[in-house]
This record gives sequence, C-alpha cells and structure tokens, in this order.
Amino acid sequence: MHMDFLDPRFRRRNRHRLVFVYIGGVLAVIISTVLLVLAANGYGVNTKTGEIVQNGLLFVKSQPSGAKVSFGNSSVKATTDARLVLPTNNYKLTLTKAGYRPWVRHFYLGQQTVVRLDYPLLVPLKPKVSTLNRYPVLPSVVGVTSDQRWLAVGGIDKHRAFLRVYDTNDASGTSTTIKLPAKLLSTTKAAESLNLIAWTNDNNFLLVRHDYGKSSEFLLINRSHADQSLNLNKYFKATPSQVSFRSGQADQLLLYFAKQRSLRVGDISSHSLAHSFLNQVDAYQPLSSSLVLYSSLQPKRHRRVINVWENGAIYTLARINNLKGKLLFRGAQFQGQWYYAIGDSQSNFVNIYKNPLDSLRHPHPADLDALESVKISDVNSLSFANKNRFVAAQNGRRVAVYDFDTSKIYTYSLNTPVSQPLAWADDLRLSGNTNGQLFINDFDGSNVYKLGSTSLPQGGYLSDNGQHLLTIGPAKNKQFQLVSLSLRAQTK
Repeated sequence: MHMDFLDPRFRRRNRHRLVFVYIGGVLAVIISTVLLVLAANGYGVNTKTGEIVQNGLLFVKSQPSGAKVSFGNSSVKATTDARLVLPTNNYKLTLTKAGYRPWVRHFYLGQQTVVRLDYPLLVPLKPKVSTLNRYPVLPSVVGVTSDQRWLAVGGIDKHRAFLRVYDTNDASGTSTTIKLPAKLLSTTKAAESLNLIAWTNDNNFLLVRHDYGKSSEFLLINRSHADQSLNLNKYFKATPSQVSFRSGQADQLLLYFAKQRSLRVGDISSHSLAHSFLNQVDAYQPLSSSLVLYSSLQPKRHRRVINVWENGAIYTLARINNLKGKLLFRGAQFQGQWYYAIGDSQSNFVNIYKNPLDSLRHPHPADLDALESVKISDVNSLSFANKNRFVAAQNGRRVAVYDFDTSKIYTYSLNTPVSQPLAWADDLRLSGNTNGQLFINDFDGSNVYKLGSTSLPQGGYLSDNGQHLLTIGPAKNKQFQLVSLSLRAQTK
C-alpha cells in the first residue's frame, strides 16, 4: 500500500499542480471574456497573421434569394440571405445566380458599423414577356398607385374614352374595365386626350385631366362605382387651371386658378367651393390638409419666394433671385420628418431642408440653414421616391440622389441620352427610356439593366411584389401593347 499522500514532497507537488490548474482556468476565463468583449465590439482575429482586427457587419438579401456571394475574385461560402462579419475594408460585392444577371455593389465597411444591402433585385438574362393587352393608340393614362399594386391604362381613341385597371402582381393580365358615364366628358370634334394626375391613397379614385381643343376639364373617376364619377368643372361650376387632392383623399380637392393666382378648396360631400384661402400662388404642391408648399413671384423685388402655408400661417423657406429660370420644389415626409428640396435652373445646387417649420415658427427665427446642398447644375427635374426615402435631381444625363436614411449623396452620369427625366420604378430603383429601350438602375446609378422596347418616356413600373415589370411598347400594325416582363428566371 502506497502512502505517497503522507509524503510532504508529494503534498507540495500536488498543491503546485492545483495552483497551476487554477491559474490556467482563470487565464482561460479572462481570455475568453476578452475575446467575447472584442467580438461584441467588432474585433476579430486574422487567421493568417494572428493579428487582432476590427470588423463590421454586413447583411445582404436579394430577390430572389439563394444568390452566391463573392467579394472581388474571392467567393465565400454564403448565399443570400446572409449575415457576414468582415474586416474593415473597401469591398466589391457580387451576387450571382443561375439564369440571372450579376448584381454588383461597391461599399466601405467601417469599424463597428453595420451595412444593410437588403434591396438587390436580380434580373433574368432573358425575361419572359407576356402581352396583356393591345391598343390602337398609345395610351395617355398610364400610372400606378402609391403602393404599386394597381396600374391604370387608358386614353381616347376616335373620341371614345377607354380605361382599365390592372393588378400588377397578376401576370395573366386580369383587369377591370372602368365604364365611364356617357356624359362625363364634354364632347368635341377637336383633338383630345386624357392625362392621369393622381390616385387617391386608398386606390379607389383617379384624378384625370381631359384636354380637348384649347380647353381642359378635370374628372374624379370612381373605380368601384364608375357611374358615380364626376366632371369637377361641372360639379363646382368652375374652370380651374389645375386640380389636386388636398391630402390624398377624394373628399377634398384643391382647385387652382392661374388668372387669379389663387387656391380654393372644393368639398365633394357638401358640394361646395370655398373662397380662396391662398393668393399670389404661381405653382404649388399640397402636402397635407394643413400644409401647402408654393412659390410666389415678386417682380418688384426681382425674386421668387418659396413659402409654406400651415393652417393660415405663411412661412418663407427660400428667396430665389431668378425671375425667368425654371424653379423646382418638392416636399415629403419620411419617418415622421418633413423634408423640402428646392432648386432652380440657374443654380448649381439643390438645397434640402429638414423640419424647417420648427425654426420658422419662432417669433424671431434665425436664418434657415440647409440640411444638405446637393451639387447639380441647371436642374430640370426633382422627384421623391415612392416611399420618400430618396430625392432625385436630374439635368439631362446628370443625376444626383440624396438618401434621407443614410444622409449620403450619390451622383452619376447616364451612359446614353434619355427621352425625359427618370421616374421611380419603385422605392429603390429608377426607370427610363433611352432610344426606345426600357432600362432600370439602382438609386445610386449601379446595376443598369436594359429590358426591351418601350414607348413610355418614363420607362416602366415594377409590380408590388417585385416579380414583374410592366410597360407599353410597339406592336404590329402600328399598334401598342401592354406587356409584363417576368423577373423570375424560367426553369427548365
């Protein structure tokens, strides 16, 4: 029987072993804790050099999902949707999927930052084209609802009005014919056309202008009950120059009278046209029931002013010393904040303001500073994206886009001329027409895809579910056809 445990030397060695084990355990806990803290703060270890590096986080999604992720010439074992921890660096991300064109994006991933690329839209190499309808004339009414779910297509052929509404998500072309009342439009032998002004927010009403000869009249078309549609000129016994929805609803309208330079409220339910509430108006944009953005000419002072009317109070946003050039202004709300963009053809900038009324309501307001000045000369187009995250300014091939979510500016030049300024195809992409070819690109100018023939100056419209793109193009016998391009690659 061994009695080593009674040996003092054995007990001393055993104590040393226990101390070493304890110290090793403590060190392991400390190292693990440090590594966890470093990882939580975006640090990692370079497996090649052993150096500690600071990382960032990339989230990347695509529609459809399952795209292979690669950076430069190096691929990673990941497909969309993916969450990747990467060292701080400049990256060229490429998404590839069989049957689709590559999607490419350059970006910088900073220390302890998160980059979310959740919008990539993969476009098929050869989109399937389905003809939904044919028309003897090019429809003049073409426009989608704010949620992109419904597309109105209409016009006048041989003095007969036609109007249909299509479900953009339905590739089969199912549509509803809107049969307009016989006496809704004034009769004429002169040339005439219909032009869409706006949809209501609930997608139930369309505001349309009927141009005939040298005259115009405005129609409020009830999509669900076409027989209840109204000729607003006859309804209010007035001849306005412009009409718009006051706050996106059909119950109240703003009627503008250019000769008087005045705005009046037309109330559908009470069948009444109020006296003018705003005068000296040269151009305007209704923002809500209590807000109107407008410009006013002051020839004696050789300037124009941009004002905001708010429940009877008037606040001046900007003074433009330019009487003859083009003046553009737009306002919109994004994530509860009000943004205004102002530019003119003789300036090199579009100035953007955030919640300016917060300062202007003060009894003694300080000079108003722009949130950002976007550089673009001789701007001739200004538009907000469908959900107001972006504002785009354009002059010919030059495009500048400001992102309210990230406070970033993107400027780029189009490779080919366009027939008219780009239009928003959805919340994140612009569309256009170059030499009769429809194309779309991301908001930052990347991923330009040509998709076929179009007769629409604005290009086309993406469906609500992002699976189709609709446009009107040429057909045989000098006709036109509404087509749907499938954005899903065809499987064998």
